[in-house]
Amino acid sequence: MGVIQKMEGDVSGAIQSLSKSVTGNPKNADAQGALGALCLQAGDVTRAVRALEQAVLLAPEEAQNHYQLALAYSRSRAPDKAKAQLEIYRQMKAKEAKEAKDLKGPSTSEVPGLASRP
Repeated sequence: MGVIQKMEGDVSGAIQSLSKSVTGNPKNADAQGALGALCLQAGDVTRAVRALEQAVLLAPEEAQNHYQLALAYSRSRAPDKAKAQLEIYRQMKAKEAKEAKDLKGPSTSEVPGLASRP
């Protein structure tokens, strides 16, 4: 419900819906992350940090949570924490890119004999 409200432009209603969801299931990393991002958008940085910290604790493998937490820390004047989260995000994205490239395989320019064919 909160996501639909956000899409319709009702940020306040979305925050209320996601807050209820988080209260009912505090271990829902997706709801915590969405709530944190919405609170950040609405300017409630303190609440955003709390929700995003929970999202990162519950789902440390989700790069977007680290990115959003970096933004929240930056806005809450915690530059060292922001840099640490941003570095985690960058490392995760670099790993994802490498894994995607490894799955794709070498390009034709990287395969001996194929790059020099007319």
